[in-house]
Amino acid sequence: MTEIIQEMPDHRHGTCWVNRDWGWCYVNIPKNGSNTFKEILKYRGFSEGNFNDESLENFKSFTVLRDPVERYISAYLEILDRYLEKHARLPDRYPLPCAFISDPTLSMLNRFDEFLQISEFALFDEHIQQQSWFLRQADGQHFQFDAVFNLETLNRDWHQFLARWKLSLPSELPRRYTSRRSDEQRTLRRQIYNSPSLLSRIRNLYLADIKLHTDHSLLLRT
Repeated sequence: MTEIIQEMPDHRHGTCWVNRDWGWCYVNIPKNGSNTFKEILKYRGFSEGNFNDESLENFKSFTVLRDPVERYISAYLEILDRYLEKHARLPDRYPLPCAFISDPTLSMLNRFDEFLQISEFALFDEHIQQQSWFLRQADGQHFQFDAVFNLETLNRDWHQFLARWKLSLPSELPRRYTSRRSDEQRTLRRQIYNSPSLLSRIRNLYLADIKLHTDHSLLLRT
């Protein structure tokens, strides 16, 4: 059974971005367009807060969800880019041995499989942590939202959101943080999607996220 680590080294549980003048907050989830939103919001009166430290029940709120399989693959590739290309190693704060990731004798698919085995033991990095973890309050209940977007339909959802709430925010979202993938990485993605066993293992890690991604009513304020 996968261990759900309660504290992430680079992301404090309950982190959100709050505009107290507008009465709005955004709960950010890594790998779900969070860098784009934080860049936009910090210039429009939003500052970092925490829904565990202050009562935000009367604030309007929104968040972004993503297909869990695609998010996991994207997170794996980012970890490769961030730590192996730039530092040739994974950080010491990782609680599990990950040296095999840089082993040149292993194929990309075999390295991914090894990484998945570690994830099945513990979700040790905020980029692979369950999305539901970021939305769960101290009492175990999910934070309640006025709007929930899917990253896959973000532009459409965002335009509908602005039309409804009339917020003074950009109508077009920049894609400044889109990663460039190598042919090898694109091949890896195809191999994963062509492997029913790998897909099943990833989905088993994120059963709660799959449910939230397909049924926003579980998170929307009633």
